[in-house]
Amino acid sequence: MKINNIDFLKGTDFPAGRHTRVLVGPGAQIEAQNFVMGHVTIYPGGCVPLHSHEQEEVYLILSGKGLIFINDLNLPLF
Repeated sequence: MKINNIDFLKGTDFPAGRHTRVLVGPGAQIEAQNFVMGHVTIYPGGCVPLHSHEQEEVYLILSGKGLIFINDLNLPLF
């Protein structure tokens, strides 16, 4: 079993106003080709731009609120 501690991951700051640390996925410390899991801090006014990729991706909202766009759906997150 591989164990990854998020506190030790440096992560990346993106111009869209977020900090991302990838825990599991292609090229991550825990390698997975079909799944992505990370910890993203979205700063006020920031976002994760619309994107797509082959891997499945999971979002768990720990605090705050926002919108998520999935295909043609615009879903509020509270």
